Amino acid sequence: MFGTLYQRLLLVILGFGLAMTTVFAFILLGSHEAYHVEADQTANRNLAQQYVDARMLINEEPLTALNFHQGIKNLAQLNPDVDIYLIGPDGSLIASSVASSDWTVSRVALAPIEAFLGSDAVLPILGDDPRYHSQQTIFSVAPVVISDCPARYLYVVLHGNQTTSAVQQVNRAYLINESLALLVSCGLLAFIATAIVIRSITRRLSNLKADMEQLETDAIAGGSGSLTLTGKARGDEIERLTTLFHGLSDRLRDQMEALRSNDEMRRSMIANISHDLRTPLTTLKAHLDTLSLKDASLEPAERKQYLATSMKQCQRLTRLVSQLLELATLDAGHLALNREPFQVAELIQDITQKFSLAASRSNVEIRAEYASNLPLVVADIGLIERVIDNLVDNALQYSPVGGTVTVRAAAVSADQVRIDIEDLGPGIAKEDQAKLFDRF
Repeated sequence: MFGTLYQRLLLVILGFGLAMTTVFAFILLGSHEAYHVEADQTANRNLAQQYVDARMLINEEPLTALNFHQGIKNLAQLNPDVDIYLIGPDGSLIASSVASSDWTVSRVALAPIEAFLGSDAVLPILGDDPRYHSQQTIFSVAPVVISDCPARYLYVVLHGNQTTSAVQQVNRAYLINESLALLVSCGLLAFIATAIVIRSITRRLSNLKADMEQLETDAIAGGSGSLTLTGKARGDEIERLTTLFHGLSDRLRDQMEALRSNDEMRRSMIANISHDLRTPLTTLKAHLDTLSLKDASLEPAERKQYLATSMKQCQRLTRLVSQLLELATLDAGHLALNREPFQVAELIQDITQKFSLAASRSNVEIRAEYASNLPLVVADIGLIERVIDNLVDNALQYSPVGGTVTVRAAAVSADQVRIDIEDLGPGIAKEDQAKLFDRF
């Protein structure tokens, strides 16, 4: 489903964005709650001390346990958002504005109280809430002295964060919603911008991949077809580019190796041609120089011999140059075929007669074998004769004394004939047979 690099990157970015949005939302909600907890405790930090300083709104002197209960009752009516407790030096509950039947514990921990009263207290500090077992809450505390009561602290549990007014709750909800909406909007804009940037990058990779695929297709169409078509490749753009690059690199290395091999053969052929041309040229120049310098003193027979040798070397040069021109024509693909119908039997009969004298000199028998009903074929008779001449000449050169060279023709179809040249020579080594049709 997510096969392309663009889709994978979008999936990663989307997953990362959702994860970060979720984390930020939890952090936002947690920090928002922590902020209000700290703000409520900071705002009411001196509330317990203010109650102590105001003597619980009691006018009678001194502050006793009896009138203390009346003061707690008045304060609870005045501020229902707090629970007021009188705590002994060991943390035990002595009296409170909450009915003792609502207590879930009879003792609160003193460590938060001592930390709150310390000079280096860092808010918020959470303490026990006697109404809820194992629940911590913000509070305010102050030392208190009651003449007929073993009390040590006035402990005020703040429920402002739980019993906030409806207006404050609505304001907080709107603030949280606005923050979350801003976070989601920023995340969405960042995702869109990232998608555009990624698309601009992967589009160029896709274009490069398409160009390399076209290059691969062209290479296969014009070469040996040794590469695997990209349509069968799997993976995203980078994996496909890697596969294409490796395939094209291997092909280029093979072609460069073939070019180096061809270049070696070309240089060798040029050296051989130069040698073949130099020999008749040297002989021709020597004889012509002799004729030029000693023409008056030469006997007619000697002059005739020099001229015959010169003519022979000229013919040899003409043949070599003609072969070079023919090679250039074949390489350029400009060879024009002169197609015409002819009898193969007559052609091979003429060729065997042409080579009969050379064969007798080498003490080799040459013969033609063909059926009487060979069909007419349409081809360039001059080039076909050239091919058979080359093969017969080669067979005569490598046939042993007393051997036989056979030119055989047999019909393959109504308009095709197969021609074989068979001899008793050593043949071509197996390791060299694969090179028979290489250039040069």
